[in-house]
Amino acid sequence: MNRLTRALLFLLLTPAFFACQKEISDETANGGAAKGKLRMKIDGKQWEADSYAGATILAGYIVITGISSDKKNFMIQLEDEGATTYQLDQQSAHVAALSDDNDVNPEAFATNQGQSAADAGGSVVVTKIDATKKTISGTFTLKVYRDLDSKQIVLTEGVFENIPYETQLPPNNGPNADFKVKIDGTSWTGKTVNGAMVQGNLMITASELDLSKTVGLYMPAGITAGTYSFQQLGPVLGVYITGTTNLGSQSGTLKITEHNTTTKIIKGTFDFKAVDILGGAASAQMTEGAFTVQYQ
Repeated sequence: MNRLTRALLFLLLTPAFFACQKEISDETANGGAAKGKLRMKIDGKQWEADSYAGATILAGYIVITGISSDKKNFMIQLEDEGATTYQLDQQSAHVAALSDDNDVNPEAFATNQGQSAADAGGSVVVTKIDATKKTISGTFTLKVYRDLDSKQIVLTEGVFENIPYETQLPPNNGPNADFKVKIDGTSWTGKTVNGAMVQGNLMITASELDLSKTVGLYMPAGITAGTYSFQQLGPVLGVYITGTTNLGSQSGTLKITEHNTTTKIIKGTFDFKAVDILGGAASAQMTEGAFTVQYQ
């Protein structure tokens, strides 16, 4: 999985992740535990998302997230086809990923890594989506793989039961979140803006609340003030997602004006040309971009 594909994957996942993080904070403040149930066996050892279990269904995607007190993070992302069986493999638009914050290696294990079904893949069965209670249930059996060190993890007896889901992202929280850019000459401001360290890189995302439009920036975690060039394979990338169109930076400039690693505030400006990552004719021009983000 190349750097641009990885950036696109995390751009799709991270807005839902931030929605989850907000709910985790709310639940903790109220003395609550995880709502719904998400559990599985990881290489035969029982695991449960005892800190948080939640989901989003929006912009054509189902994203199910589980976080445990032992700092493991699990996500399933599906192109929404309702209650049915989803097959996951290296070519599938559906993907599952498992990471461990205790691991010295920041790379996640995922179903779209490896070379074949022997390495990674499996199935997720969504058995019920209750639109009245806004919950989702199902089962899964998966193998996830990490290309970096050729390691595999087997996930069995997976169950998500009555997981609550959201259909809209939360708006910006805090004063240190702003993201503006002209997209093909039209001014746009992100309604929800977030930043986080994701697998050793800093990811900044700005989206509409319904995820109908997302612009993202992907850069090394230790980036310092200076001027950098956007490229198709990184390490500095720009991404634009709207509907089913996924565009990645072909050229352009990112200028970091401030990066305070103590306060975790980063500021900068950017412009880039984005083209279809699959070689199609679609493209977009990002100009006069500016952001201020306090990342997690």
